[in-house]
Amino acid sequence: MTTNHLSTDALRRAMPWLLYTAIACTALAPTRSSAAILINPGPGSPRPQVLFTLFSIPGVYGSAAQSGSGYLETEFFCTSLEPTASIHMGVQIRNFEGTIVNTGKSGEIDVAPGQTVTLGTSDSLAFEEDQVITMSHVAEIGSAFIYANSMKLMCAAVLFQNNGAPPSSMVELKVIKANFQTGD
Repeated sequence: MTTNHLSTDALRRAMPWLLYTAIACTALAPTRSSAAILINPGPGSPRPQVLFTLFSIPGVYGSAAQSGSGYLETEFFCTSLEPTASIHMGVQIRNFEGTIVNTGKSGEIDVAPGQTVTLGTSDSLAFEEDQVITMSHVAEIGSAFIYANSMKLMCAAVLFQNNGAPPSSMVELKVIKANFQTGD
């Protein structure tokens, strides 16, 4: 007996290899999971908190001076989509060499359900920051990573010249979903 010019015996012999190949391809397929960071909140806290890297943002600028008028700065806007619980989120800024320039817990904030928070690399003239990120070094052509304990967070970022309200120049930065970049 033949099926499509192959004998049934040949198909029976090939089936285990086809099954093995299908399982191997499935196991090696790329996954869409985010990297997780485990934060130990310290003594007196009930348990460590798992935070997921949600977004990557290239092209971040920020001065180490907190009121550097005229410099290029970056603002991050994040809104909680959680219906009931607060989200603990943070922005980690790296310079062009990949060195983290945030100091301490600077860049971390709790976001209430439905709330939008603004975090900036300086105290700007154009925006009302909920938190100014304290940095040990200038970030030029750097990057930022936004992490949170919930995936229900949406964020945007802008690069602007901190010289007035409104700023003389401003551009939206590309916010890339956890380890993925899509076309324009």
